[in-house]
Amino acid sequence: MQSRAFRREHLDEHTSWFPLHDRCNAGYDRVPGWVNPALVMLLVLAVACVAYGPWLGSAGRRTLRQGR
Repeated sequence: MQSRAFRREHLDEHTSWFPLHDRCNAGYDRVPGWVNPALVMLLVLAVACVAYGPWLGSAGRRTLRQGR
């Protein structure tokens, strides 16, 4: 019963997207501490890959033109 009361009092923490939390009570969070930093790093990596793609494509075209 305590966990239901705790969840009811802290509903805004359970409905937010970031940082991820799933607290049962004030002392225990079921989401490990490494999850939020890992999500940030994956987002940074995804943005870097999307930004690097067009540059890589244009570099490949330049190399093909120089080889002809």
